[in-house]
Amino acid sequence: MQSYLLLCYAFIWVLCNRLVLIHCAFTDVTKTTDFYEFESSGNELFYNAGHRSRKRLKETGSKLENSILKSKVEVLGEVFKKHVNSLRAADNKQVELVFLVDSSASVGQDNFESELKFVRKLLADFTVSENATHVSVIAYSSPDNVVRYIDHITSPSRTNHKCGLLHYELPNIKYTGGGTYTRGALLEAQAVLQHGRRDSRRALFLITDGFSNGGDPLPVARELKEQGVTIFTFGIRNGNTKELYDMASQPGEEYSYILDSFGEFEALVRRALHQDLKAGSYQPLNNFSFCDSLCSARSDCCDKLASCSCGTHTGHFSCLCPPGYYGSGLASSCKLCPNGTYSLGLVPGDVSVCVPCPDLNHMTLGPASSVRDCQCKKSFVSIGDQCKGKNVESY
Repeated sequence: MQSYLLLCYAFIWVLCNRLVLIHCAFTDVTKTTDFYEFESSGNELFYNAGHRSRKRLKETGSKLENSILKSKVEVLGEVFKKHVNSLRAADNKQVELVFLVDSSASVGQDNFESELKFVRKLLADFTVSENATHVSVIAYSSPDNVVRYIDHITSPSRTNHKCGLLHYELPNIKYTGGGTYTRGALLEAQAVLQHGRRDSRRALFLITDGFSNGGDPLPVARELKEQGVTIFTFGIRNGNTKELYDMASQPGEEYSYILDSFGEFEALVRRALHQDLKAGSYQPLNNFSFCDSLCSARSDCCDKLASCSCGTHTGHFSCLCPPGYYGSGLASSCKLCPNGTYSLGLVPGDVSVCVPCPDLNHMTLGPASSVRDCQCKKSFVSIGDQCKGKNVESY
């Protein structure tokens, strides 16, 4: 009988503890709030507090464990999203972004690709162009393998556009294997950011799955922060939590993220960086071959009147009809805007890209590229942007 009672007490104790975990897992943490509000709701378990005693969550298991993992991604995702949105909100749109991606042996080729997906996803809602966001991507492993694959910060140019970055430069970054020379990666980032624009916002994203070697990275991280650089650190699986916490901007709980797997890392990225792509602006390119992938013929895809362009926000190549026309820009698609409308030729699209003139009695002759091409019809005179009927004398 005594054994039976002890068993019952043990069962009740386990059940109570599980109910506490369920309460933590389903606390409403998706609302926009600061770190301290999250902490008070029982979610401090998910943050990097800068020490190694942090409890490790399993990647798979019971429904309870899965719900906790989902809650963890939601909590950290909301915090990260808040800080990324702050970068996007720069009044002058000038942002310098440096990515340090771990190419060490413990990462492996597949997980290295996950790091590059993070770069691609984070850039999804940044306008990358000469006058907006500049990007640098540095892959690091051993001291002789700290490679600046992409650098739009040191040498800004009109040719450094988002389409080339996503379609050509990122895919050319190679996985090497080796050590984890974090200090060398930070030094390389520091050299790059010295060329950043004076009034720009500057941020560095460090991803690693292990402990650094080859020297202490903390002094360099400290100098970068003193120079106004915001540092985000991501430790995956075996990261040195204290070192990553100390390298990150403060409060470290909001800028240092410890994930139990690359799968969890990708889930965080999807949660925090899911954005609806907007059309944005298009930059005409001199090389028409960039648009060869837009049609089955694989050449001469654009209309004879159109230009090959890059969506500096979407990162996609597109054929763009000239001002005064509308259409997809593909072969034989550019059409003259209807009489009484004009087009600035800024984006591809149907006839809705043609803007009506201010007055119903306006007309346009030939390709109209601005409101200045709107002219009043005969028997009307222009007064400001309106057309008024002439007084007709009777005889």
